[in-house]
Amino acid sequence: MAAPVLNHLSASDYLKLERSSKDKHELFQGKIMAMTGGSIQHNEIVSNLLFKND
Repeated sequence: MAAPVLNHLSASDYLKLERSSKDKHELFQGKIMAMTGGSIQHNEIVSNLLFKND
């Protein structure tokens, strides 16, 4: 699904929209961009970074 076309949102306006959205987005320089889903490999890397065994 494409991100809505909105120009230069404030952080509070973005948060209001994001709370009601089924898809996740990010706010960058006032513009909303759709976020892609995580992969198994991505989750494994994050897990390794968070729970590093020394």
